[in-house]
Amino acid sequence: MYNNRAGAYILKHQYDLAMSDCNRAIAIEPRLSAVYATRGAIYYDAGIYDHAISDATKAMELDPKNAVAYASRGAAYLKKGLTRQAISDCTKAIKLNPNFAGAYINRATAYMHDRRYDEAITDCRSAIRVDPTYTPAYATLNKLVAKKRTIKESP
Repeated sequence: MYNNRAGAYILKHQYDLAMSDCNRAIAIEPRLSAVYATRGAIYYDAGIYDHAISDATKAMELDPKNAVAYASRGAAYLKKGLTRQAISDCTKAIKLNPNFAGAYINRATAYMHDRRYDEAITDCRSAIRVDPTYTPAYATLNKLVAKKRTIKESP
């Protein structure tokens, strides 16, 4: 119950209430992977990436098949400039759930930071293939195509 309500609070940008519900849920049942993943998302949105990584890691320990936790930790790693770890976690998320468009875009963003543009474009196209309504995939793809065009035009 608390985790579901925390998710609703996140959608309303009421992060303090969401965090409170996550902490209550963990106090009641400390083995719920989803609650740690949710709390990690709150930390991520707040820019507290070390805590986001810690909670995503805990979620993965409790449920090694939690693709969202891997993708979330990957995104937090990327914010800390840890591209290799971000790519590794996003790759694991995609292996666990090949239809997870967000994991493809997180990995595409990491590839882009690593100047691996062709791989990033491939991931954007994969995200669009699995979820044609996922608008971040189109935005990231457009950014990559423009970046690649700029590189080609440079002397």
